[in-house]
Amino acid sequence: MDSSIYDYTERPKQFSRKDFWRQVRRTINGEPIGEDQLFLIENQIKSKLKIKQHDNVLDVGCGNGALLSRILSKTNVATGIDRSEYLIEIANENFATENINFICLSVVELLKTQLNMQSSKCLIYGVSSFLEDDLLSELIRWAFYGKIEKMLIGNVRNRNKAGHFFSEKHENVTLDDATSSMGKWRTKKWFSCIARQHSLRQTFSSMPSNFYANEYYFDVVLEN
Repeated sequence: MDSSIYDYTERPKQFSRKDFWRQVRRTINGEPIGEDQLFLIENQIKSKLKIKQHDNVLDVGCGNGALLSRILSKTNVATGIDRSEYLIEIANENFATENINFICLSVVELLKTQLNMQSSKCLIYGVSSFLEDDLLSELIRWAFYGKIEKMLIGNVRNRNKAGHFFSEKHENVTLDDATSSMGKWRTKKWFSCIARQHSLRQTFSSMPSNFYANEYYFDVVLEN
């Protein structure tokens, strides 16, 4: 089993079923990030994805659903998909509602469905690093072939900052392994090429300076 699959299928079982942020490694030095950091993430997603009343949201790689539940209004409809059966169990136990549905589904399986046909917004937060280039590109194409109007790919590991992140160990680190615990590191240029390939517009942004890891990540919004 590769490291990324272990991290999101087996590792979460080490923690309490209510320990949502440790389950999905949204931590600092092993401790769950605070409300101030969660607010920054929540606000960034709402701001960049521009979720409106009655928008139908597709969350690819939703994990345990805790983040998705924070960004939705009572009038939004949403579907969260994740390859981890355990995390989807947690999501359905704690965050499923009449309007929010969670399904255990891999991206490969998702591409064979019509789930996005009712969705207007798509969120891919913190999981793009664990998708190979061809699969991420195909996911983007699939989404905009449907009815997706806007997609936010958030928490992308910035390849141009990898040297600062790994310091002197950088030369021994593989930046292109989507199966590792860190996943792939990508450049903004890569996303610009993909946007041109699919005739999309792209906008890049970073988290506020008081976000704990703002230096090493960027977000990208894609839209027609």
